[in-house]
Amino acid sequence: HQMEVAQALSDRIAIIAKGELAVIDSLTQLMAAHQTPDYVVTVRGCLDEATKLALTQFGADGFELEGTLMRFHLPEGHSDRLYDTLVPLRSAGLELVSIQQQEINLEAIYRRIVEGAT
Repeated sequence: HQMEVAQALSDRIAIIAKGELAVIDSLTQLMAAHQTPDYVVTVRGCLDEATKLALTQFGADGFELEGTLMRFHLPEGHSDRLYDTLVPLRSAGLELVSIQQQEINLEAIYRRIVEGAT
């Protein structure tokens, strides 16, 4: 399956799991129903171990350094701690560049539906 192509070209989606029609809906409705409050936070600077540890206590993971920017992920179930993550960042003197809600894609929706059918 080429989910990126299907997402770009389709208005309606049908997903079959275990030989049964699991869902049929518009792409817009599917994406809205499965959107989760996952966030990606980007700061300028490098996180020291103490700051990283403080952030992981709030559920942060997926730390990635790209040039002068550090990104981390705040997954579903921890998004209510988003504001708490700003305290250690500020204490470490890091510049907040962006906070973006991570958009779900058709591949992630497909995996959720198929794995939920097992």
